[in-house]
Amino acid sequence: MIKNYAESLTISNSLINPNDVILIKGDYKNNQIALPQNAIICMQSEDNYLELTYLENEKVKKYLIRSTLGKMDEILNSELFIRCNRSIIINLFHLESIKKVSSGLFVKLKSIDNPIKVSKANTQKLLMSTEKYVDTSLD
Repeated sequence: MIKNYAESLTISNSLINPNDVILIKGDYKNNQIALPQNAIICMQSEDNYLELTYLENEKVKKYLIRSTLGKMDEILNSELFIRCNRSIIINLFHLESIKKVSSGLFVKLKSIDNPIKVSKANTQKLLMSTEKYVDTSLD
């Protein structure tokens, strides 16, 4: 299935490596989307659906798919995609900043206006994952 998407990406003169494309399938037969890993900004739980936020031609787009964050955790690259809380997975490729305030830890993503709160349970995992990419020494 990925090969078909890789061919169509090649035809569109895209410089995307086909191996970096993820096919995200929903619970329904025709509910799927193929995207480069770096295009995905975040995924947010919306009841029985996921709102997938991604970049296409430098514009932020959204796609609703019937699936769960648990299923996405299983198929996504765990070094690149981190669960911030029970309803949001972010792509570290789009990480702009990490900020610690009295109410907890927040991350800011490029192209997304509102900061995302990181749960206490996921704070350590996020900091360890970002250590190799950014300076996470927080006061």
